[in-house]
Amino acid sequence: TEWIPGQDLPLLGLGVYQNDDCGDAVEAALKAGYIHVDTAQMYRNEHKVGAAVKASGIPRERIWITSKVYGGGDTTADSVKSSLAKLDLGYIDLYLIHSPHGGKNVRLQTYKTLLEFAGPGKPLRSIGVSN
Repeated sequence: TEWIPGQDLPLLGLGVYQNDDCGDAVEAALKAGYIHVDTAQMYRNEHKVGAAVKASGIPRERIWITSKVYGGGDTTADSVKSSLAKLDLGYIDLYLIHSPHGGKNVRLQTYKTLLEFAGPGKPLRSIGVSN
């Protein structure tokens, strides 16, 4: 399904919530043909997802990675940088506001900060809101 021009969002993906040792599962899913992995800062396994993607040998541009910022507000920029560093894949295909708590002003500040990192050639290819 075309998500935005030039980007196809896979319809099926592997979620790694409550999987502290998800590396083997991610590698097996990729080997089985999955091309979408959904992780989040709150899951505390972004680093294992990134390592598994690298270990798979599949070119990065063929795998869709979704992650999510937890919290937001004035910590959003640091959170984005943390996710990028832990995944260590160069970019994130879809980065979501995980739980839009904190009120209107915090949500707006979070979204505006994500916009600074989002777009073609930037480290967040697309952004949105989860839950």
